[in-house]
Amino acid sequence: MRKLSTFLRPRPRDWIPGNTIRILKDGPEIFPEMLNAIKAAKETVHLETYILRSDRVGWRFAEAIAEKARRGVSVKVIYDSVGSFTSDTELFRFLEAAGVELFEYHPIAPWKRGWKWNLKRRDHRKILIVDGRCGFVGGVNIGDEYAGLGEGGGGWRDTHLKLEGPAVRKLQQIFLSTWFKNKKRRLKLDPPYYPEIPATGKLRVSIVAANGLRGRNQIKKAYLRAIRHARKRVHITISYFVPPHWFLAALKRARRRGVEVFILLPKRSDVRIIDYATRALYARLLKWGVRIFEWEGPVLHAKTAVVDGRWSTIGSSNMDQFSFLYNLEVNVVVIGATFGAEMEGMFWDDLKQSREILAPEWTRRNWVQRLLENTFYYLVGWI
Repeated sequence: MRKLSTFLRPRPRDWIPGNTIRILKDGPEIFPEMLNAIKAAKETVHLETYILRSDRVGWRFAEAIAEKARRGVSVKVIYDSVGSFTSDTELFRFLEAAGVELFEYHPIAPWKRGWKWNLKRRDHRKILIVDGRCGFVGGVNIGDEYAGLGEGGGGWRDTHLKLEGPAVRKLQQIFLSTWFKNKKRRLKLDPPYYPEIPATGKLRVSIVAANGLRGRNQIKKAYLRAIRHARKRVHITISYFVPPHWFLAALKRARRRGVEVFILLPKRSDVRIIDYATRALYARLLKWGVRIFEWEGPVLHAKTAVVDGRWSTIGSSNMDQFSFLYNLEVNVVVIGATFGAEMEGMFWDDLKQSREILAPEWTRRNWVQRLLENTFYYLVGWI
């Protein structure tokens, strides 16, 4: 059996014990849990999201948090300017009128406060913290594309988690650090932001956040440490996969050690350029013995991984230069065999709706397809 200390090195103080986590799969399961938590809020609601749409799902959330603000709950919302560019301004006026405090991250309009010349730096996090005691993290934005097909939504495949326990404090710190830094206000440490949180379970959790150029190494180091110490298997589900050299090198070395590597990718994502760029990597991955699967359902948007059935992560970070170098991101890393088994079970369930890419058929593709893939791969590298 693998030694637990292998995954905990080199900074065990970053691991927070005493937590419980519930894995949430897809909008029809994720949205009701988040809305119920908001409904139960007594002191604070903090929402940070890349996309806050003004569609049916967006207005459901807007009405829920506006109602809490009218009842005296402190409600703060951070949304990204690029991600929410198409949203109707009426939604934001509605929230402000109800007493919700809003912050638009890095507006793309130069005349707005907080404008930055570098449009690459976006807030790509998806965080909800209620009363400083309950947190949600994952890949789901607020929009109809994640709602179920039976509800008229897009049925996108994504994964979120509900976190309870002392680790929620760290999640709160990440949110408030972004809020007060950009609002140019001092960070308050007093309740109700930081209530005392007793242990609720046995899971050890590390919350790793990327803060653009300043804090970009946390998620990178977490992935590298896990893959470098992998001995049996690595399962990755990712929506956008154009990783830098160091990540590919880690996978190659893992295969040389005899580690099984499985990667689940979308057959067709919502960003076609990324699809082409990703497929430019298939030949070398297949040559190394990496098994590649393409999800054949509606858009796959999840960002999860599990290593040796003991190290798991769910979060907002993709495997591309935008997530690793520029964006604000957050991932929850979990140590535990029971939790890891649940993650692996979810991975194998997803493979039932996927098709494996095999080397013989891949090498028979025409030269035009390969040219497109390589062109977009190098183009994405320069964006």
